[in-house]
Amino acid sequence: MAIRAIDSAGKGVGPPRWPFTEALLTRLRAFPQLEIWREEGRIEIPPSHEGGFPIVSEEGVGGITLHLEGWFAHIGVIAEAEEWVLFALSRECRLRVELRGARAYAWTVEERDGAAWKAIAGVRRRCWAFWRRATVVYLQNDAQSAA
Repeated sequence: MAIRAIDSAGKGVGPPRWPFTEALLTRLRAFPQLEIWREEGRIEIPPSHEGGFPIVSEEGVGGITLHLEGWFAHIGVIAEAEEWVLFALSRECRLRVELRGARAYAWTVEERDGAAWKAIAGVRRRCWAFWRRATVVYLQNDAQSAA
């Protein structure tokens, strides 16, 4: 696991002081192939391959905000947020991205249900270029645990 710790000035920082950040970094040790960027209260896992999506968690006073590319959720429980991150890294999760022209406007997290996929959470922009050609792209991470 390659952890690159930086602060806002681009200088190295010490160990995290945030409970979710610490807990998540401990769980991510099972994935030594991942590149992980850490700032105070923030973890970013860039996609490990083309066709994957970035995962970003931001810890704040009201809980954790989790971003999967353009999708996001506010989660108040550390254990639940950890499970979401691990789920997003697995092949049981994929992100359906809807575009109009070249611009994404909707993101839906889907879960594998046997041979099919079912939508479990989604977000969309209020305004989008409805006159442009609609396309759908599926993004999926496939991080394998070393454990």
